[in-house]
Amino acid sequence: MEFDSTLLIAIVSIAIFLIIFLWLVINIIKTLRKLNQNLELLPSVIMNLKTTSERANETLETANASIKNLNSLVEDLKILPKIIAEVGESLKEFEVFLKGQIEVLKDDVHFTLEDSRAILSDLKKVSSEFKTNIDELNKAIHPLIKNVKETAETGSLILSDLNKSIKTVYVEASALMAGLIELFSGLKKILGLKKT
Repeated sequence: MEFDSTLLIAIVSIAIFLIIFLWLVINIIKTLRKLNQNLELLPSVIMNLKTTSERANETLETANASIKNLNSLVEDLKILPKIIAEVGESLKEFEVFLKGQIEVLKDDVHFTLEDSRAILSDLKKVSSEFKTNIDELNKAIHPLIKNVKETAETGSLILSDLNKSIKTVYVEASALMAGLIELFSGLKKILGLKKT
């Protein structure tokens, strides 16, 4: 019996070993089949990954070009305050010049009026015998002086209005030119961006 029980243990042990071995072989075969199926899917996954990577590169290149264009636009816009400051300085200088010319004209008109009054006064003192003629002459010259004074004041008002109008036109023309330059610059960049 001893021999039989040892043989029986050996056979049972071999049977258990074979069952475990078969079970391991079956699991390895199943795992290899799944691995083969997954390996068959790998080329399509790699192609999708490659396509996605290429699209991402194109998107990055487009974004990079957009950022460069935006940086260029920002650089172009940085010059605008300097231009506005220069235009402002030019306008101030022009205003000072016009004010000076208006003052000179006012002084000339004032001195002319003062000189005319002094001449009339001297004529009254010297020409006592022609007092009647001088009175008539004074009556005739006084409206003329009044008209000259009114003309001078009107001329001063016209020059003042002209000064304001010239300033307004100059500011509007400068703003329009700066706006057109920026518009054309922006359009060139936008059109340049669409061409690439």
